[in-house]
Amino acid sequence: MPEHTIMELRILDTDFSLKAKGNEEHIKVIADYVNSELEHVKTANPFTNHIRIAILGCMNITEKLLNAEEAIKNSEEAKENGLSEVNSVRDELETVK
Repeated sequence: MPEHTIMELRILDTDFSLKAKGNEEHIKVIADYVNSELEHVKTANPFTNHIRIAILGCMNITEKLLNAEEAIKNSEEAKENGLSEVNSVRDELETVK
C-alpha cells in the first residue's frame, strides 16, 4: 500500500497541508491550475470574498471539464460514424467484386 506524504500547497493566498498518496508532481500541477483559475476570478472580481471566488472558480473549471467531455463524446461519435462509412464502402466493394 503506498505511503502518504504531506504536501504544502498555497492556493489563493492560503497555505494548505495535504496528505497525498500518489504522484506529487501531478498534484502540484492540479494545485497550480486551480490557483491560476482562482487568481483569474479574483482579478476580475477584486472586491469579492474568497468563498465567492472559490465558487466561481469551481464553476469555471467545471464548465471547462464539461466542455472537454462533450468534445470527447463528439469526437468519439464522429469516429464511429467514420468507421461506419468505411465499413459501408468496404461492403459495397465486396459486393462489386
